[in-house]
Amino acid sequence: MTRFISRYSSRYIRSLVYMMQASEYHTLDFFLWYERVKDFRTVEKRKHIVWSAKATYLFILLWGVAILVIAFAIDIFAIFPFPYNTIASLAVVWFGSFVPPYALALLSVVGLIIQKPIEMREAKRAAQKLSKHKGFKIAIAGSYGKTSMREILRATLSAGKKVAAPPGSYNTPLGIARFVEKLSGEEDVLIFELG
Repeated sequence: MTRFISRYSSRYIRSLVYMMQASEYHTLDFFLWYERVKDFRTVEKRKHIVWSAKATYLFILLWGVAILVIAFAIDIFAIFPFPYNTIASLAVVWFGSFVPPYALALLSVVGLIIQKPIEMREAKRAAQKLSKHKGFKIAIAGSYGKTSMREILRATLSAGKKVAAPPGSYNTPLGIARFVEKLSGEEDVLIFELG
């Protein structure tokens, strides 16, 4: 019953977007998690949604889908005579709570189809720029401590060299490509995080 009620909470759509983001936009992982959730109001426990452009767009589009479902239910209520209008509207609201996760999956797949070519083009451009860059390149990989290690290296090496490292946790191909685009070519050392 809690699962059913939580689908109608104001946090439902936010929770869905968070789950998709935390699943790294893999729809199968998202749906496996979705099936296990008992209360959508408490999905964000240890971590919270990161309001990236992608998450923001998905959140807005998903609310648009929810508003369309509500508008459809109201429209049915206004068109049909009593008691059919009540039954039909309740059915739309009932089934409408199942629409957002599938709409989110569809929007995520469409987003990936659009994003991948852009990512590949920017990564190729960054790789070309990096191959010409004379600076010493350091890549940090691992499960934990990448950002801390980057900052330690930056502080240590900055004493005698011009060091460049991305701000925050830019450890995705797109984040690294955007960092590389900002390089002047005068840096002695480049430090990267690999996610």
